[in-house]
Amino acid sequence: MNKGFVVGFAVIGIVVLYLVSAVSQPENIGLGEIKSMEGKEVVTEGIVSDKYQTKSGNTILGVKNDNATVSVFLEGKTNAEIGDEIRVTGRVQKYKNMYEIVASEIEILKKWDENYIELKQLKSNPEKYEGTNINVTGFAVSIKHNEFYLSDNISKIKIKIIKSTVLLMENQKIFVKGKMEYDENRFEYFIKLEMYGVINE
Repeated sequence: MNKGFVVGFAVIGIVVLYLVSAVSQPENIGLGEIKSMEGKEVVTEGIVSDKYQTKSGNTILGVKNDNATVSVFLEGKTNAEIGDEIRVTGRVQKYKNMYEIVASEIEILKKWDENYIELKQLKSNPEKYEGTNINVTGFAVSIKHNEFYLSDNISKIKIKIIKSTVLLMENQKIFVKGKMEYDENRFEYFIKLEMYGVINE
């Protein structure tokens, strides 16, 4: 057989395989684009805002980003928690007039309690973190028995003390772990304190 023909045939085969592979790759999308992707394989990233375990042992996650929220269905369990940043690979489908992703893979990119968020980052886009667990740093100020404020000397956010007793000194640098919520009566965001710790520098 002609050597040139064999080489040419091999090159064509490689090109075809590459094109097939490229076409079959899931498309990276933002959560706001999901409506136009029904029936397609996608990859998207976001923060877990809700988690529900079904009676049959499957998992439903609420994932939010870019001020959009999407339900993600996964057969079985996942270690992802509320507040974790994840990457989801799966197929978009419509269920009860709502779009969702049926996940084939969930990758945890960042655990909420292992990485600090700076207060300026939190304040620049509070909607992104509403309803999620967060871990934020700053200085404790205006300390009272049931609340205090976390400050970076430019902006601040209220910390509500729900369960524990807080023994802090004014202007002490700390980390705060808790759930970010919105007070509709006061029109302000706050963090419901779960735990805190002193940062020694």
